[in-house]
Amino acid sequence: MDVQVHLPIGLVRLGARLTLQRALGLPPAAQRRRIEQLAGFLPMPGGVAVSRLTLGGVPCERLTHRGATEGTILYLHGGGYVSGSFRTHRALAARLALAAGTDALVPEYRLAPEDPCPAAIEDALACYRALPALEVVTSGGTAIVGDSAGGGLGLATAQALRDASEPLPTCLGLISPWVDLTASGASVRSLDGVDAVLRRDFLKASAARYAGKLTTSDPRVSPLFGDLAGLPPTLIQTGAEELFLSENRELAAGLEAAGVEVTYQELERCWHAVQLLAGFLREADLAVAAMGTWIAGELRPS
Repeated sequence: MDVQVHLPIGLVRLGARLTLQRALGLPPAAQRRRIEQLAGFLPMPGGVAVSRLTLGGVPCERLTHRGATEGTILYLHGGGYVSGSFRTHRALAARLALAAGTDALVPEYRLAPEDPCPAAIEDALACYRALPALEVVTSGGTAIVGDSAGGGLGLATAQALRDASEPLPTCLGLISPWVDLTASGASVRSLDGVDAVLRRDFLKASAARYAGKLTTSDPRVSPLFGDLAGLPPTLIQTGAEELFLSENRELAAGLEAAGVEVTYQELERCWHAVQLLAGFLREADLAVAAMGTWIAGELRPS
């Protein structure tokens, strides 16, 4: 049975600030443990079966349900490239799969600082390239979806596929994507202290860990600075109160200028990756439903 409490947005904002924002300020090992603990409180929707597999050498979690038809979601989790797993994002990926009428696969890609860029891109590519072996999943196309760092990773993965002249995903769904790790966006400063989840110091530390020997302006690290042409239809959802607001607006404008079909949705009164709180917050539920409907329309156009 799906749990939907729909708490007041001010109360949820305070809760996010006291829990998730504090957790992100911890060193990587402690951050990972705390994020895993917090994810245990996220309500998992009913009717979704969870199984494990290895895809392209990468551990993955597969989410299936009776209403799934054609197509699949390859979901890339967030966590600043430093934390996160298929456990921390299981509930959100499951809700998106239900909303889109698809199955979902969530890879556990390698994390920094142990494995800096381009390790995460290599893992995402390996999973995507192995999808044809799962014919029951891939008939109907693939949506690459990700939040925060996972959104940036999804964009970088699509760029790498395009550059290699490989088949592209049917569409990209980007939730509060982190696409500029130089922290040069205006909102990184102007909304620091406003965003209920992200702080500028966390971004700078995580960016350095992920970049490793590369510069943060390298297009593999910051895909906003890469070529945006020739990419599949893209949906961007961003919060009006989040640090990535300016870079997400810039990404939408850049995609449109490059001739990509782009849909941009700015969520009023919402902070970074608010969709993770679906089941608790009406605004999050509506955003997940909107993305699910859009994905379904791209994978199975009428």
